[in-house]
Amino acid sequence: MTFTDAIRTCFRKYVTFSGRASRPEFWWFFPLGVAIPLFGIGVAAVKDASFLVCLMIGGVLIMPLFAVGVRRLQDTGAYGWDAVKPWGFAFCGLVAADISVRLYSTITLAFASPTPPDGPGGLGFVVIYGSAMCVAVAAAFLLFVIFLSSVTNAVGQCLCPSEPGPNRYGPNPHEVTP
Repeated sequence: MTFTDAIRTCFRKYVTFSGRASRPEFWWFFPLGVAIPLFGIGVAAVKDASFLVCLMIGGVLIMPLFAVGVRRLQDTGAYGWDAVKPWGFAFCGLVAADISVRLYSTITLAFASPTPPDGPGGLGFVVIYGSAMCVAVAAAFLLFVIFLSSVTNAVGQCLCPSEPGPNRYGPNPHEVTP
């Protein structure tokens, strides 16, 4: 399979999560499948789009990569949705990081005006918002570690050879004539 064939196949099967994808199809498409969402998110960020809009743009543009990743894992005989699961951890980690940044901004803005000596919210405000910010930072870090371990497993599975013959997901792509 050539680069052009892989790109054509992946975009033809944009959201097809059933069937199998060969190793060359996945690895030829992988760099472009990563670059397109990053480019889209970068353009949205430069245009001052909100965090949620950037995530939605990235989610739509990464669909072909998810689809070929699911089909690739199914080609090895593994459960295909394990290719998408790490990105759920990444999304939740990004949301937790965004929440921690917003809490930090709230705390710093609260102490911008010196109304009472310890800020307008007082000690209770600092304890509540500071604790919530620490929990959000810890959650973001933990989710990032879980993401790294699960994405490593999924990428490792994508390196495995095809399961010979047909499996429960369909015929072997190497044995099927186009």
